[in-house]
Amino acid sequence: MEDQLIDQDSAEKTDKNFSLAKKGDIMRRFLTIPILIVCLFIFKPGLGHAEFDDISKDYSFYDEIQYLTSEKVISGFPDGKFKPGYIVTRAQAAIMIGRALGLNGDPRDTEFIDVNASVTGSGYIASAVEENIITGFTNGTYRPNEPVTRGQMAIFINRAFKLSAGQINGFRDVSSSMAAYQSILNVAVEGIASGYPDGTYRPGQSVTRGQFSAFMARTIEPSFRSFQDSENQVPIRGIKTSKELTLLKGQESTLEVSILPENAEIENLIWTSSDNSIVSVTNSGKVKGLNIGTAIITASIKGTNIFSDTKVTVKEDILKLEEVYNAEESRFEKYLNQHYSSLPTPLGEWNPTVSVSKEGNNIFIEVDWSGPTPYAIKYSDPSQEIKEYGKVLSDQDRLETKQLLRAYMKNISEDTFKSYPGYYVRGKFYTSGYKYPNLKVGFWSISFLTWNNFNGYHIGPSLKWDPALDDYNFVLDYEIQKVGYYHPQEDKVFFSGDYSPSPIQVKLGEKLKLSLKFTPDELNNEANISYKEMGIDISGHNYYGNIDIDENGWITGKSLGKDTIFVYHPKSSLLINVEVID
Repeated sequence: MEDQLIDQDSAEKTDKNFSLAKKGDIMRRFLTIPILIVCLFIFKPGLGHAEFDDISKDYSFYDEIQYLTSEKVISGFPDGKFKPGYIVTRAQAAIMIGRALGLNGDPRDTEFIDVNASVTGSGYIASAVEENIITGFTNGTYRPNEPVTRGQMAIFINRAFKLSAGQINGFRDVSSSMAAYQSILNVAVEGIASGYPDGTYRPGQSVTRGQFSAFMARTIEPSFRSFQDSENQVPIRGIKTSKELTLLKGQESTLEVSILPENAEIENLIWTSSDNSIVSVTNSGKVKGLNIGTAIITASIKGTNIFSDTKVTVKEDILKLEEVYNAEESRFEKYLNQHYSSLPTPLGEWNPTVSVSKEGNNIFIEVDWSGPTPYAIKYSDPSQEIKEYGKVLSDQDRLETKQLLRAYMKNISEDTFKSYPGYYVRGKFYTSGYKYPNLKVGFWSISFLTWNNFNGYHIGPSLKWDPALDDYNFVLDYEIQKVGYYHPQEDKVFFSGDYSPSPIQVKLGEKLKLSLKFTPDELNNEANISYKEMGIDISGHNYYGNIDIDENGWITGKSLGKDTIFVYHPKSSLLINVEVID
């Protein structure tokens, strides 16, 4: 049931109502001029005498409800109850704010498709829109019967009363990306909503009638402002934090607190550290490793014997990439082992150890793996896969694993190039002395395992990582033997050495995808892999300037005439004739 004062306010135009309207205008101004607060509100207002069957004088927000009732901002229900635990709807919020400001509450149609003159609160909703206090949703609705969240409440009150700008975010669940971010900071700095003792604001939590009464009373009358947002709190019987936590020097983390019972509210939570020189802790439970060692972080409830300890161990500091520029090999090795010590894959989690050595203008990176071996990435062997991984691997498992290995290689190589500009970076990749050459295929792809390319030549450090060439492929399941192309007009595939009787035709100004084909045939099923990633070079083209073609094979007809595309791969190269037509 909606608030029963709506009809009264829309029908009666009394002097008292006019007085309240003037007060609303004043309230819009006083919150932006702090000096006026002293002048207007020296004394706490007199409270009304409305009595509700379900509100006792011991209730947390008893005085606030009495005050708002006396000002006709809120009222109860016909059964004599106030129902403080009922959730406030968006329509009811507009009504209460509209009454406080003396806005026009006459029922009327609004700009929202779901709020016409027959909807309770339509007049206040329309007036609040006119005053830029509320807005609807992108689909043209207002959703009057949806609950108001604490984040929305902050937005409404901030717009209605023009609050001071808060500068400090003291809530660990409020980020600057939230629409309500600044409004929450503003209601906090004004003492209207201070959040919860556990350091949260809970912007998505629905607001009850009791809570909204407190927010409105604190907004209109500063003497009500306090730091209690929760009501009818359940006593805490215990708290629990993590038993242990490991941090690297300079690393931060936030300790979470579990409470017993779960519906209790934390008040007066205190965080302390047994050694602030090793681990610091903030009032919200954020810890930071300062120096190597161990400290005990204690969360306790002030005035009780309720507490929980967390043992925090701080290890060596995390090196940043800029700190290992042209560094000694041992320091760069330390950096790599801090940042690349784990690689979760569908095959399991690998925990590699990286070694770094330098010889002349060469940097050697060796990665020794522990955990599941990459045995089954190329070949399917169900019995071996079950033995190694506890399951038969799918094609998706293999593809994802190869992509993760490739990204791992790429990141290490890029970090190495940045740290040692002008050096050649060379790599080994093995486990327990047994190397896995099947993991590398595709020409120009450095064998991260053996320094070999796919056909076994150049054993030794003759190939190098080079991010600019994208030469670390781990992408293909099979070695490329021959490269061909599909002729769309002849509906036929031609390989190197075959005779093509006519050029591929592409219309002027249009695009056509060059479809390359490979042997073995399994390579034609590779998905989402560019020709460049497969080691295919199609840069030798455009002899006459009649076409453009990108590295993925998209041909664009630029001008009428014939042209030639040169496709190169060490195992197979071919010329493709193209003609641009009208």
